[in-house]
Amino acid sequence: TTTTPLPTSTSTPTLIPTNEVTPTITTLPSPSVLPTINPTELPDLLKSALSIETVDILNGHRLRRFTGWDYGYEHTEPYYAHRYQWMDSQHLLLFPKTGEIPNPIYPSTEQKRAIVFNLETGTAWLPNEQPKAKYRILDMTLPRWSPEAEVLISAEIFTDGDFKREGVYIFNADGDFVSVYMGKLHGISPSGNKILVDDTWIDLKSKKMVDFAWYFGVAETWVPFWSPDETRVFMCCYYYGNASTGESYNLLNEDTIFEGKPIDYLKSLRHSSGVWLNDNYILAKDDGTLNMSGFEGMIPVFDVQAKTYRDLIKLANLPYDPSNVVAHYAEKNISPKGDYIWIRIPNHTGFLIDLKTFRSWEYAGNLSWARNGEYAIVDSKLLVLSSKELKAMPSDIQCDNWHPTKGVCLSLTTNEQRTSTLNFLNAQDMSVQKTTLSTPLFNQAIWSPNGDYIILITEDKSLWRIDYPSLENMEQLTRPIVDMDIESIIWSPDYEYLSFVGSANIYIVDVNKSQ
Repeated sequence: TTTTPLPTSTSTPTLIPTNEVTPTITTLPSPSVLPTINPTELPDLLKSALSIETVDILNGHRLRRFTGWDYGYEHTEPYYAHRYQWMDSQHLLLFPKTGEIPNPIYPSTEQKRAIVFNLETGTAWLPNEQPKAKYRILDMTLPRWSPEAEVLISAEIFTDGDFKREGVYIFNADGDFVSVYMGKLHGISPSGNKILVDDTWIDLKSKKMVDFAWYFGVAETWVPFWSPDETRVFMCCYYYGNASTGESYNLLNEDTIFEGKPIDYLKSLRHSSGVWLNDNYILAKDDGTLNMSGFEGMIPVFDVQAKTYRDLIKLANLPYDPSNVVAHYAEKNISPKGDYIWIRIPNHTGFLIDLKTFRSWEYAGNLSWARNGEYAIVDSKLLVLSSKELKAMPSDIQCDNWHPTKGVCLSLTTNEQRTSTLNFLNAQDMSVQKTTLSTPLFNQAIWSPNGDYIILITEDKSLWRIDYPSLENMEQLTRPIVDMDIESIIWSPDYEYLSFVGSANIYIVDVNKSQ
């Protein structure tokens, strides 16, 4: 990486105190994988290697580089996590690679070790190693940050006499112990602010706890499916709890009903994946791990109040031939507002279903949603969800980059003279606004979280900012950063910083703050 630092404005970087550590490498037989570092030496090695430094200040915008770990960061996106995460504007939660294990069937398995880094003090701490989920199909990536409660969730196994016990440990951002909940961590809500420990629902912010009084026995239990407000939980097979009312129940597989009839004992509706459709129905998703045998021509949904499974095809009265045995492999795509679901069965047209009334509309082609949930694109036509009207799209406009809150889509084009143009389509009146940029060639445009400006990335990997909707005050944020790709772009929680992975480093740009 090459940048041109300013001689007078660059601040002195704060580094972690360096302790010389010589890592022990466990040599693996395959030359195509990274050697695995001795786990006992990782804490000291990571702490001494990582540092944050200012590499440039341009137009008052500081560019910092988080560096020191040549293995880089995990490339495979884990469950609920990226290669790194912002905890708050001061702390990063990172998953640096620590080696690879060769696999004769699948690609090599990457080894990782979580570490928390304080960008202001230059100090780091490592949460304890997390236990592997023995009976859980979908592993949660731990530790996990809870944004509202401002705590880090981890799970640990410890020895209590002759027994091994598991507990959920809670820390603040700097590694200070906050609390512990004894039991097995079954799930963390999408927001990160609720957890399920054994059969107890816990709000990490209010400290409210609700015991669902489930009896697991020897039954297998999978990850819970959380309602949109995260007060209700459903988990295969088959447990339900409502933290607001205290209602809960569990059903045995042989006691489960499908469309008014008991499920044949040779059949199974076990599913390790699912999503709430509305306050009462949960879509059972076959993720390839568990086979919903005997229901191939149906799309099962669970009726919470009736304690029974139903067929979404019948519920929405879809004109579909059940002899097509791949129905439950259909594309299922819920709108951003959660009020519609798009179902496209293989070798068939698509159906838009209103999740309040279960009325359906049939459309040919593929569908993608606008971010505000008011529009969709169906095979190059604009679908207005309020009226279900299809409108013809301009042939030179591609709508795959929507404004966060408005019905405006942005596309970036380049002409033969290698000049970039921003194209804006207003879905309300189908008007098009085009703005040609006289600055260097751009190949990527990113909306700010509230949509009041756009970040542009040039072909030579410099970052720029332009206001929206005025399209004025265009400003360069960084100089070109050569010889690397810009990946895993993430906004900080306060939207003041934009970070990205470049080679084995993480770069942080001060977008709004002037240094």
